[in-house]
Amino acid sequence: MKRWIPWFTLAVCFGIVAVHNVTLVKDWMLDDAFISFRYAQHLAEGYGPVFNRAGDAVEGYTTFLWVVLLALGRLVGIETVLCSKILGVLFGAGTLALLAHAHRFVPRVDALVSSAATLFLATFGVFHPWLTSGMENALFGFLVLLALLLHFHSLRPETGRPLLAGLGVTSALMAMARPEGLLVFALILIDQGFESLCRRQWRLLYVGGAFLLLFAPYFTWRYLYYGYLLPNTFYNKVGASWAQVLRGWRYTRRFAWPAAALLMPSGLALFIPPAWWKRYARAYLLPLTLLLYTGYIIAVGGDVMAAFRFFAPLAAPLCLMAAMGAATLLRWPPLILAASAIIIGFNGYHLLHHPDLYTRIKKGDAVQRNGTQVGRWLKEHAPPNAVLATNTAGTIPYYSELTTIDMLGLNDAHIAHRSIATMGRGQVGHEKGDGKYVLSLKPDYIQFGSASGRRKPKSFLGDREIYRDPVFKRDYVYRQYRLPSGLLLHLYERKASKAKLKTGSPRTHRRKR
Repeated sequence: MKRWIPWFTLAVCFGIVAVHNVTLVKDWMLDDAFISFRYAQHLAEGYGPVFNRAGDAVEGYTTFLWVVLLALGRLVGIETVLCSKILGVLFGAGTLALLAHAHRFVPRVDALVSSAATLFLATFGVFHPWLTSGMENALFGFLVLLALLLHFHSLRPETGRPLLAGLGVTSALMAMARPEGLLVFALILIDQGFESLCRRQWRLLYVGGAFLLLFAPYFTWRYLYYGYLLPNTFYNKVGASWAQVLRGWRYTRRFAWPAAALLMPSGLALFIPPAWWKRYARAYLLPLTLLLYTGYIIAVGGDVMAAFRFFAPLAAPLCLMAAMGAATLLRWPPLILAASAIIIGFNGYHLLHHPDLYTRIKKGDAVQRNGTQVGRWLKEHAPPNAVLATNTAGTIPYYSELTTIDMLGLNDAHIAHRSIATMGRGQVGHEKGDGKYVLSLKPDYIQFGSASGRRKPKSFLGDREIYRDPVFKRDYVYRQYRLPSGLLLHLYERKASKAKLKTGSPRTHRRKR
């Protein structure tokens, strides 16, 4: 009977996730996803993984493997947005399937614990939205869980070389999906080294060798191609200030409330009774990964997106840790079932009521929604050789296909490497800019603010610097256009530019400053 429990649980969890995504998440996508889409498009077209078809190569993405998968999908004829959703759902389903069978990997974990962990994940709001968001979270979360499970499975006495090599390859793919994968792999490698010493085996050689066989050529290529050890986004978002650490701490505290039902059994099992250590001592890498990864999130200052994007890859390991903790603390099956029901109920409540997990997702991403309209309108009305300077680096460049200056610097090395004294006090990824530098590039259009633009700058540093510059006041004129949906688009156009917008449509409205 027990062997059917994981399969039954998995079917229930698939149903929960499907209903939630159809009724609530729907078409929720983030503008940032379209940055990867643009890189994938250019890679598929033969230009390489670049933001602009012509110009310097800038690594404005943190997920090479995701870009490659999307590019492959495009090459076989699958539209990129649809491809991202298909892949996200597949990797999300794979994560649930792995978790439902965690007892096959982790010593002394039984099928009931695996099933409870799967139900926890299926009702955890941090997991749901990312499956169809267009982002790489489902891919990275799947690889993190798979690497951890393969590592635990390799601790069994009968482990063979193919499993160790598979762990190394999986870890390399994990590090190519996101740089944070290197942190998880470092912990795995240390533990494999400890195991090698204890058993007097060459386990470390097989894991590390397989990892390097795949990762070393990739890393060498990306360093020679882009010229930096880390992605451009890291230089753009991460500083070295206490303000940044405090911002990361506040982000972690916000996450702790919807995750409280999972954190409590995990923490209690670790820090109060010795029973967990007696039963799962060899699985200490699970809580260690959760703790150190959380420390990394705090150190880099957290994130600004809904649904706690940075914690999403930890959702499955946290659910497994919570199930293991509850089973250790309570032992008696009826109590374990009662505790599991409370955790599922708590997760479900926050799934449907928490502002970051429900309200913001139900509302949708206005930047993505408006940016899609603006990008498509510019594709129709702007000459293909025009240059646009904007703060919306995803949907507008992707749909317009114009050469674009990313004024927030995610896709611009000069802006990303500019030193900002107030780093860490603003929104992540929205703190940098360089107005004089943008003006020196003489873009045909400049757009302040977000997706539909603003007449006057508000919060972005680069916008304010441009607006105050005498060159801008001399060379640019304000224009306002009404899109077919009624959305107003605010642009500044360079007076001497030959890239004039075609505005013959009766739905277009324009007025000068």
